[in-house]
Amino acid sequence: MTVYAGPAPRRDRIAALFDSLRVVDTVPGMTVRPAAATLLDTMSEHVIVVAKDRGAISVPGPRQARTLLPKHAGARTKYGEVWKVAYPGVERTGRPGDHAYILGCPAGLAEVHLTAAGRVDDAELLGWLDEVNVAWTGQG
Repeated sequence: MTVYAGPAPRRDRIAALFDSLRVVDTVPGMTVRPAAATLLDTMSEHVIVVAKDRGAISVPGPRQARTLLPKHAGARTKYGEVWKVAYPGVERTGRPGDHAYILGCPAGLAEVHLTAAGRVDDAELLGWLDEVNVAWTGQG
């Protein structure tokens, strides 16, 4: 999708935009990528899943996930590792919902925000974190 703010651009500007893309249409599907040397980049993928009484799992695409991965080892989980990250400005840190968690698995990474609503006890929230397996697949 292309969105312009303000008045509609001239026809030659629209043609120039589409000329900067490489479009390949095949039976399995269409691929649109920036042409070489255009300084354009493809849009990033991102998936967010919200689980009632548990929290939210934010799964960035593989390229963006690399920037979240800590350099040091995390605590082991059933499917990978987890790192605890304090929220800025949070003074109390005694509950699981007082932190964000980076969850790293062999095929993906996620940022997890556990609920602080108190409907589920802390042990169950942390146990749920141990059961999450993040896997990102797709065409590159």
